[in-house]
Amino acid sequence: MPYIVKDKKFEEIEFIEYYKKSRNKCEIYCDNIMCFDTEVSSGYIPPDTGIVESYDSTKGAEYYSTCQKVSLVYVWTFSIDNNIFMGRTLEDFVEFLQDLENAEPYIKIVYVHNLGYDFQFLRNVLQFSRIFAREKRKPIYAQWESYYFRCSYILTRQSLDSWAKNEKLPIKKLVGDLDYNKMRTPKTALTSEEIDYCIHDVLVMYYGLLKYRKKYVHVADIPLTQTGEVRKVIREKMNVKEEYKYRKNCINLIPDTLQDYDFLVKAFSGGYTHSNSVHTGHVVENVKCKDIASSYPTVMCLEKYPMTPFQRTIPLDKYFNNDKYSFIIDVTFINIHSKRWNTFLSLSKCLEISRDYRVDNGRVISASTARVIMTNIDYDIFLQCYNFDDKVVNDFKVSINDYLSPTFVKYILELYRDKTELKGIDEYAEKYAISKQYINSMYGMMVTKTIIGDIALTDEGWVENPLTSADYDKHIRIDRKKLSSTFTAFQFGVWVTAYARRNLWRGILALDYDVVYCDTDSIKHIGEHEDFFNMYNAEIEKRENERAKMLGIDPYFFAPKDTKGNIHRLGIYDTEESCAKFKTLGAKKYICEYVDARGNARLKMTVAGV
Repeated sequence: MPYIVKDKKFEEIEFIEYYKKSRNKCEIYCDNIMCFDTEVSSGYIPPDTGIVESYDSTKGAEYYSTCQKVSLVYVWTFSIDNNIFMGRTLEDFVEFLQDLENAEPYIKIVYVHNLGYDFQFLRNVLQFSRIFAREKRKPIYAQWESYYFRCSYILTRQSLDSWAKNEKLPIKKLVGDLDYNKMRTPKTALTSEEIDYCIHDVLVMYYGLLKYRKKYVHVADIPLTQTGEVRKVIREKMNVKEEYKYRKNCINLIPDTLQDYDFLVKAFSGGYTHSNSVHTGHVVENVKCKDIASSYPTVMCLEKYPMTPFQRTIPLDKYFNNDKYSFIIDVTFINIHSKRWNTFLSLSKCLEISRDYRVDNGRVISASTARVIMTNIDYDIFLQCYNFDDKVVNDFKVSINDYLSPTFVKYILELYRDKTELKGIDEYAEKYAISKQYINSMYGMMVTKTIIGDIALTDEGWVENPLTSADYDKHIRIDRKKLSSTFTAFQFGVWVTAYARRNLWRGILALDYDVVYCDTDSIKHIGEHEDFFNMYNAEIEKRENERAKMLGIDPYFFAPKDTKGNIHRLGIYDTEESCAKFKTLGAKKYICEYVDARGNARLKMTVAGV
């Protein structure tokens, strides 16, 4: 036996079977919680020696740019409930899986935290027959024989350390107990501390997943993703007689053709993240920080959304600056030039752009021509940000607006109330965690593209097969029969991000030069601008009181209190801790120095991907 059994042997484990019945079949699943993790050593091979060496911080980036990077799994850990098995090579792991198959022949779900990473090693020893992924190199699950490897990170959206802390699990991740710069191989003797580090990783997963199994009764019924969790809850809330017409309308909003769907996809844009070029690369002192409280849930509750299928028409004046309508415009601008210190238009969103374009960290400063598809919300922002000589409207589609379902909006507000009121109360820790997770998942659920092309793994690597008209037609024929599970439309998600961008840009336009950095729902700025933020917050309060009256609910839902009696109003610009010093090198790259009342300084750095 090439692997170590630290607890019970297979024959001593009580395997639990679950007969999962569907309309046309019944499948038998193993209901035990199984988790898998690897530890990997990375090294570099210089071209002149051909010998693997560990990382040396005294050697610069130029040296390592000429080296070949290599990685090797030196230990793996597998748990069946809280029973631990360990091995040193992936070949040993294959033998382990075959032995486990002999002991338990039914379908087995194995959780891996960040499956996309471990998958790159597993694919060398396992010939996966089925892989489901929405993005390249990010499988949600992969099947090999009777094993389904699922990603627990996609389910939780938390690191193992955060998962253990936030859920108050009986075991913690051993952070910092493993030196990743040390070279190890399957023949390297491991210390007891290193072994404990490996064991704790899978046990954090086990105890965390134990809560999921308790909630969903069976492992096989746990949703694949975090948004799948909240989708399941809302589906049940919306599947009532009162919401029949609304759900029927959501079915009606599925675009008829791939071209119509693609038009919506091209109009979608994510959160705005950017640094003001005049402050980029400089140390800026006394930087104030403002953050919109739950930006995406705010616009879901307050704004109107396109509630009819988009119809092609001519761009009449009545469609502009009118909250009765939403529109998507395909427009070519002539001789555009930014008139603001902060640039709005993303180069990646331009369908066509002249070669003489100038950009500021991926945002267009100027161009002779630029063609873009955008929502009415983004079009309005664009007009405030750019001068241009002329424009040509290539296409224009309109929809009639209305609010999202009252049932849906009230549930968002319930979650926000619970998240505010229950924070820090031990006996409600689980309910607080659920409310926080669900409200954070609302945005992801709204913008998920349920109709996508196939992501496949071939001998040449990951390949994205574009969605064809035939594929799209097949998808919508199926989706239009799912009345009981439909409660939203993709076009709602397009406007969720657009409204949130508008709220952020109201601040950016008001502060302009004094904006140092912004990211989705937050602004870091210099100067005194409380007049703007107070005015904005008062406007939000007024709108929320009016909306509460429309919904027939207590305005308190928009401004609940925490355990100390502090009011937390949804959607206002909150004041966060100021930075004594701040420096950014661009989007997702910045460092802050905070100084407390005693003069003690601490640094916080954010670098994308690190």
